[in-house]
Amino acid sequence: IHHNHVDTDKDPYSIKKGFWYAHVLWLFDYERNYDASLVPDLLKNPRVVIQDQYYGLFVTIVNLAVFGVGCLLVGPLASFYFGVLLRIAMIHHSTWFINSLCHTIGSKTYARELSAVDNALLALLTFGEGYHNYHHAFAADYRNGIRWYHFDPSKWTIWLASKLGIAGKLRVINDIALQKALVLKDKQLILEHLETEVDAVAAELKAKLEDISTVFEEKAAVIMLKARELKQASDDQNKSLQKEVKALRASLKDTWNEWIALTKQVTKQYDLAH
Repeated sequence: IHHNHVDTDKDPYSIKKGFWYAHVLWLFDYERNYDASLVPDLLKNPRVVIQDQYYGLFVTIVNLAVFGVGCLLVGPLASFYFGVLLRIAMIHHSTWFINSLCHTIGSKTYARELSAVDNALLALLTFGEGYHNYHHAFAADYRNGIRWYHFDPSKWTIWLASKLGIAGKLRVINDIALQKALVLKDKQLILEHLETEVDAVAAELKAKLEDISTVFEEKAAVIMLKARELKQASDDQNKSLQKEVKALRASLKDTWNEWIALTKQVTKQYDLAH
């Protein structure tokens, strides 16, 4: 529901209603009407169904177990404070910060039209969930942090689970689709800013933006088509297609570099936030 109606009145914890509403107050205001048709895959998963049915029991067992271990190690008072009160408060607020801070402070790397942002500091507290702008832009991707330096233990856990056979059919947005989305979003954003500029330089830059973005989209479409052909190719066709795809990727990389250089030029010349 949040993803389908983000930043609208139908969003259960819309940041448009205020920071604290998105953080925690929505819990006391929102009417929970679950639509089973939205999650048919989850209802077919016995592990998820059991967890939902016996949620209260699991919560009780886990909290008593943590408290019990704490009593043995540090005593009942310290265990109750650190193992129960502080732990629960930290976990809840870290989760709620995704709905509040991650729609307020951070960078909009992939979807500038949304309030969701990437916040590396919050990613440390939430095991990668802080890369929220990417999550909203490409919700089907199982990852939140896609770079090697992104702290995203959730991604690593899911990947490991797939190798152990516990999880499957992991969806990943490929680099070309990601770059294509960035080109389209950057183009839209920059052209909106340049609408008020009437000088000759702005007109030339607009034309370049249109040309390079069109070339990039065309090259990306050809590569995706060839990649699909490659999956069905015979051994004889495979080698030539691989060579062709490699050349196309190199050409696309050159166009991508042209695009990056042009966007940097535009943002610097017209002092645009990028």
